[in-house]
Amino acid sequence: MKIAPRAGSSRGGSRQVCFARGEAAIAVAIVDRGAVGASPRQGPLIIEEFDATIVVPPDAMVHQDAIGCIVLEFQS
Repeated sequence: MKIAPRAGSSRGGSRQVCFARGEAAIAVAIVDRGAVGASPRQGPLIIEEFDATIVVPPDAMVHQDAIGCIVLEFQS
């Protein structure tokens, strides 16, 4: 079953986020879950949906798998 996003549910824009102690905060884009597809996207990124928020750090890639699950892959 697929749940349709509510109109206007994602705020979009960006948010200031600090990923490590002592480092300056950076502007991180906020996107709706529907904007994440099968092609990998590089973090940092904030993904919002109706019941969750996913923070993708700068050292990670994110994509949806064949059944629509969000997959984070961290670089070593």
